[in-house]
Amino acid sequence: MFNLGYLPGGDTGITTKPESTIKALSQALRLLQVNGMIVLTIYRGHEGGSQEAQGVNQVLMALSKRDFSVLEGKYINQAINSPYWVVVQKNRGIIYES
Repeated sequence: MFNLGYLPGGDTGITTKPESTIKALSQALRLLQVNGMIVLTIYRGHEGGSQEAQGVNQVLMALSKRDFSVLEGKYINQAINSPYWVVVQKNRGIIYES
């Protein structure tokens, strides 16, 4: 499970960063077993949040649709930069290469 952005109610100056998030996500995808899932909550309202979301989306959009299922959920009645979630499920026994 990934909770990107900053800790709600915490120090908003401490946030996740695109480079470390993409590295961690790539490692998690390599370790994911068949039928395993990764869940991400992506907050874009902080400095660098949009870039982080774009980087995560690039990684996930490049995944093979035969090997992974990727589902995204968004609020449609809130601000454009409101949080959204993504679920990734590994469908087959392949090895992910980043």
